[in-house]
Amino acid sequence: MKGVELTLELRRTERLQARVNYTLSDSVGTGASSASNAVATSDEIKARFPNFVATHPFSQTHKGSIILDYRFAKGDGGPVLEGFGVSLLMSFNSGHPYTKIQEPLNLG
Repeated sequence: MKGVELTLELRRTERLQARVNYTLSDSVGTGASSASNAVATSDEIKARFPNFVATHPFSQTHKGSIILDYRFAKGDGGPVLEGFGVSLLMSFNSGHPYTKIQEPLNLG
């Protein structure tokens, strides 16, 4: 697995705090789990060794999040808004190795 992660953080300024995170990764290999190549070591007669590299089923090329927090400090905003805050979390991901297609339900 190869990748890079970038994070940008804004400390609280005028009631607003923000954090932006982005990850770019590439996950490839000859097996996605420990059982996927068990036959290669279990029996020499049936041994099949991995001969190609493929994208793992859990791979996500692009992944990120944005967190925004707007908050009134103590003694700020009067008696009604003092200490009140709102947070917003947005996240995204893409680059999955395949698109899952659900087969139609057979009712007959």
